[in-house]
Amino acid sequence: FTIGRDLTLTSGSSTGTNAIIGTGNASFTGGSMQFTVGRNVSLTSTSSQSYSLIGYGNLVNPSNVTGDIFFNHVGGDMVLQGANSGSGTTGVAQIGHLAGGISSNTLNGNIFLLVDGSISVIGGSSAASSYAQIGHGGAPPFTTTGQLTAIAGTDIIMQSNAGSANIINAGGD
Repeated sequence: FTIGRDLTLTSGSSTGTNAIIGTGNASFTGGSMQFTVGRNVSLTSTSSQSYSLIGYGNLVNPSNVTGDIFFNHVGGDMVLQGANSGSGTTGVAQIGHLAGGISSNTLNGNIFLLVDGSISVIGGSSAASSYAQIGHGGAPPFTTTGQLTAIAGTDIIMQSNAGSANIINAGGD
């Protein structure tokens, strides 16, 4: 995708609606998502039990996901915000493929972010299982490979009011 101005996604107000670039599909192999954005990228989840995700997979079913995520250039800021209200179990903000279920998950592919401004990944505050993350992962157990590169012109901000805030790449560079 090449977008000259802003890329903005905001979830609906119903419980469980998500702001996703990719899909909740738990079995996707091959290919890549490639983006060039002239200004800002913003994904915001507004309701309880919802998340902001750039990648494939979901929190419920085991995922077998392979594919690259490339933001070749973002001219402004990149912001992902997980749900900050309600009493749900998720308020996830993540760039990377997502694991779920209790069975083994395979999450592979490179992640490359080149952003002129700042990268902000902010998990929700609704429950301890909310988190902010750059990298493949989610509910264990999972294996992952690939290279993770995040370059920001100003700051990389990782914040989660209830759960963890991680930049991870277990099994990769």
